[in-house]
Amino acid sequence: MTGPHPDIWAKFKPQLKARFCRHEPPADRRTLHHSKILCLYDDQDTLIGVLGGSHNCSGAAWGVTEADASVVMSFEAGVLIFCDKDQKRRTNLEAMLPWERPVRPYQGDDVPWHGDHLLNRLHAKGDEYSRACAFSRESASHLPSITLKGAFPAHDKVLTLKIVSPCDVYETSLDEHTRKVCGEGAKKELRLRGVLHGNVFSRSRRPVKRLQAGALVAVDGGQHKNYEYRHAVRGVIAIDEYRLVDGSGYVDTGVGSSKAVALVEGGEYDAKPCLGVFVERDQPAPPALVTCLGDGRVQSLLKDKFLGVWCGIGNAPGRLEHAECVCRKIFDVELKEGQGPCLGAVVKGERVLVADQAETALLLESPQAFHGMLRDVLRKSEGALATSVKDREEKRIKMEELPLQKAREAAKFVADNYDLLVIEPEGTLKAPGRVKLWREPPSAAEKARLADDTSRQIGTRDAFYGDLVPFLAALREHHGVPISFATVFGQKCTDPEPRGRAKEDRVRTALDDLVARLQAEAPGYREDDIDILIAWRCSKAHLSNYSAEKAQEALRGLALPSPSESERALSGGVHALAVKLVEEGPAGPVRRAAEWSPSFAEDGLYLQAAVARHREAFELIGAPRTLVIGADHAHKLAARLAGFDYIEEKYLAFGALAAQKVVRPDAPEELEEVVDFG
Repeated sequence: MTGPHPDIWAKFKPQLKARFCRHEPPADRRTLHHSKILCLYDDQDTLIGVLGGSHNCSGAAWGVTEADASVVMSFEAGVLIFCDKDQKRRTNLEAMLPWERPVRPYQGDDVPWHGDHLLNRLHAKGDEYSRACAFSRESASHLPSITLKGAFPAHDKVLTLKIVSPCDVYETSLDEHTRKVCGEGAKKELRLRGVLHGNVFSRSRRPVKRLQAGALVAVDGGQHKNYEYRHAVRGVIAIDEYRLVDGSGYVDTGVGSSKAVALVEGGEYDAKPCLGVFVERDQPAPPALVTCLGDGRVQSLLKDKFLGVWCGIGNAPGRLEHAECVCRKIFDVELKEGQGPCLGAVVKGERVLVADQAETALLLESPQAFHGMLRDVLRKSEGALATSVKDREEKRIKMEELPLQKAREAAKFVADNYDLLVIEPEGTLKAPGRVKLWREPPSAAEKARLADDTSRQIGTRDAFYGDLVPFLAALREHHGVPISFATVFGQKCTDPEPRGRAKEDRVRTALDDLVARLQAEAPGYREDDIDILIAWRCSKAHLSNYSAEKAQEALRGLALPSPSESERALSGGVHALAVKLVEEGPAGPVRRAAEWSPSFAEDGLYLQAAVARHREAFELIGAPRTLVIGADHAHKLAARLAGFDYIEEKYLAFGALAAQKVVRPDAPEELEEVVDFG
């Protein structure tokens, strides 16, 4: 059974943790499961019933108390079985339970099992990697010619690294070393932005060995790390760190003017298979295995044609360790006590050998049989590289190209059917309600940190959304459709009191940053191409919500339009008022409208104002065909009130099929009618 995420568990109070118990599966069922089972016991701890169903342990499934009533958001199905006086049924039910009794409460630093633990142990890093190395060394202590003592390279990211100039190999990574020698400020800077402090390169970081120029080594591309080091003379230096597949440590490109190491495209280690040997706990390697691995022909073949031999304990006691995860997850084999080792091999993430304990026993009957198995693995590896691996690589390339292709299709659809595009940046280009935005795109080190941040603690710090960027880039590159950006973001962060003016400045800064970021992410856009409208002045209707004193303070320094001006503008309709608002706004990428009020958003006025920005360009054709791109129901409602077609941003990823998701302004809202483009 999976528990809460480790980050959530860490926030639990001790009293709450004490209510949870360890999940210990029976000895014959050491498998992960997703059962939702509730057992009922009486005062004598006798089982009286079992409830099994689809209910998670959540308020949505079990209900929460609100105003003396229990509110259930989702209804679940379940089966309740009572034992009553049927002892046979009770015995059968207890035997089927996927945990051992009596249960033991969590204590001290105990942490519940979570799916992340399995991934962390399967693709070991940090402390899990150190444990994997220790177990690998222990299990390989009785075997000859064992070259790999790190994590099993089960994935397709083994790469070849060339040593350009002599460099050192370190036992610990730059991340781990930073945690040992640097202060909290440097640790935070590394965690958030991938920036290294100068103390990291002090003499306290001692190497374990030195690699000479010209040497080729195999590295784990899945553990490639990007860093930035700010040098007093050379400026910002990009540093790449790689973990050696043999488990001996870490090597990096260094802080010199030239890189100490460089990746070799299509190097010799990229497509070599790796042989895995899984032995039993507390059992020395069988003599037959030692004999086979000690054979001269076998060793020569392993040295020349294989990435190496890796050994691990496939059924370690208690804790599910890295080797057992690999044995079960990658090769679908479970070691049974007293039946010897098992074998497996992979190349570029593809299995090319799976031999359970019985099959392995036959392969170990003689060095000749073992040698023949290795030759067969090489033949299967060639086939896998020519078919499965090639197909997977082609699929990966297609998947990388697919968003760009869909963006081009969506851009063509918009250009063929609309004269003007109005985009609400809230929720489409920027996280809603956020005013902190990275003005510059993240560096390689920052992108790596964002990708690794499973808890989203780092990712949420950058409020920029990039899903719309490929579409905008394609629209700019191949089509001439003008774009307006219209938002009422200022309404969400500003109030009519004087202290609200500071908030208004933050909003304006956020929108300026958004313009700069968009120009960096989608090259070709100029500042003049982007119109952002924010409403900041208070209408009289809005001021009526405040006391007279606060209203007077808010009016101080503001030049509200006179009643006669408002009447003249309103007499011309919503569009005329929108034109007036635009005319009053000063030049610059961030336009200020003349009124800030709920009606500015609710009546779609800010979208009309965005269109009015381009009125001169459409004098000959009249009202331009306008499409609004938004992210939520409020944006769709504003487009409906303004009389424009609307599409939710996520549907642009459908490419040409985005036409089926465009909503007419006159369509019944509950029917979600779409525009028929024939």
